Amino acid sequence: MDRPHWWSRNDGVETMAMPQRDDTIEAIKRLDALLEYAFMHGGEEEAARLREELRKLTDEV
Repeated sequence: MDRPHWWSRNDGVETMAMPQRDDTIEAIKRLDALLEYAFMHGGEEEAARLREELRKLTDEV
């Protein structure tokens, strides 16, 4: 039996096991939820801070 590879083919697209990608996705989801909450509750300064943090995180991707 073959050992599993760190990559696989799925519908012609290669995918890699990338735990850092999963962590980044979770961080984006968390920041998005916090931003929505701040926006809904009038926290303009907090919303601006969260937008900047989200921008920095997505610029790294």
